[in-house]
Amino acid sequence: MSLCDQQVATMLDRLWTVITTVITIFVGAFLGYFFSRIAERGTQRLATYDEATRFLAEYGVLIRNKKAPDEKFLARAVWVDRQIADRFSTVAYEAWRKVETFVTADGTLPAGVSESEYDTKRDQALAAMRRELRRWLRRPERNQKPA
Repeated sequence: MSLCDQQVATMLDRLWTVITTVITIFVGAFLGYFFSRIAERGTQRLATYDEATRFLAEYGVLIRNKKAPDEKFLARAVWVDRQIADRFSTVAYEAWRKVETFVTADGTLPAGVSESEYDTKRDQALAAMRRELRRWLRRPERNQKPA
């Protein structure tokens, strides 16, 4: 090989190294962003699930004590509804809407609805959201050793 051919080969090797380094940097940055968005979405879903659980538990206490919820509580119902609509599937949202129809401004259940019906719809809505959370979060029961 002549000196000129060696220089061209060296330049091509350097160029290839620069190109692969740049590609690696961009792919690494993209993957970091992609996986952080997945983790962030899972965290947001978990926070929404926690808020929905807290909301339904508090409303259960209100209806059993026959107390009317305050305006902040009813505003929270709208906020939780929007968060579930944005962060969960239509199946989970429809299950949520079924239990949300029992939320009234006077703290009583609609006519003809028993507390056990409320509890059943509440459990179904939370179970629908939990099923979707399992896709995003590790389940601790997988990591437990059998007894």
